[in-house]
Amino acid sequence: MTAAEIADAIGGHRSGGGWLVRCPAHDDRTPSLSVTERDGRLLVRCHAGCNQSVVIEALRARGLWPDAARGSTARAKRDGAPARGHADARSGAEPRVILPVPESAPAPVLRHREHGVASQHWIYRD
Repeated sequence: MTAAEIADAIGGHRSGGGWLVRCPAHDDRTPSLSVTERDGRLLVRCHAGCNQSVVIEALRARGLWPDAARGSTARAKRDGAPARGHADARSGAEPRVILPVPESAPAPVLRHREHGVASQHWIYRD
């Protein structure tokens, strides 16, 4: 999967060295998600403040993110390049979802860097 393929599937447009698309992690009326590629890796950033892992899961749910379990991408397969996993740079371990959330987990951040404290928040359990 490439940044261009993601932008094409979601209906984004070119912006600088990457693409700007509607973020699939929230009701995005104006494109706020930048998708770029660097050193063979996909990079995403929601400028509206969505957590990167939430954005990646939303893309994965639409079939628009490389499968971490196989550690490969469509591009790596197409180009014959070695597959890249998504290992944690510090430990080398593959990321995993921990459910239920442990009591020792840090509280969610309810403060946006530009907009301040959230007036409301919702907890999604599914």
